[in-house]
Amino acid sequence: MINQIHHVAILTRDITAAINHYVDLLGCEQKDPIDVEKPGLRWKSVLLPIGNGTTALQLIQPLEGPGLEELERGGEGTLFEIGFDCADAEGFGKHLKERQVDPADLKEEAIEEAYMQSKYGNRFYVVPKKQSRGTRLEFVQFQK
Repeated sequence: MINQIHHVAILTRDITAAINHYVDLLGCEQKDPIDVEKPGLRWKSVLLPIGNGTTALQLIQPLEGPGLEELERGGEGTLFEIGFDCADAEGFGKHLKERQVDPADLKEEAIEEAYMQSKYGNRFYVVPKKQSRGTRLEFVQFQK
């Protein structure tokens, strides 16, 4: 039910400097960050495509909510999350629930729905780090 790793997300205090660094270091395409804002969560974020473009390095500059504590504790470049491209978000969510793992929102709070939907139509949810041995996991079913 998982197609592949879609992205690895790391935290930064300065997203512009981090973008410039990784574009130069990895030779990936320059992209502009977007603002992600939800109640209790504010980030600057960018997905930098790696290799053939099916995998990305996500950079997140947390301004409010999840990621701030991790960045303070771990410093620049702290691993924040691994994102998986999932063929069936709802089906995989049922698989998780059968294992007593509760899909959550971006703030790592349990959701009642089978998944959340992004403004791009993608279905997604997060498995909090407390339920995944210390590394936050995100599962995304991309709409074609």
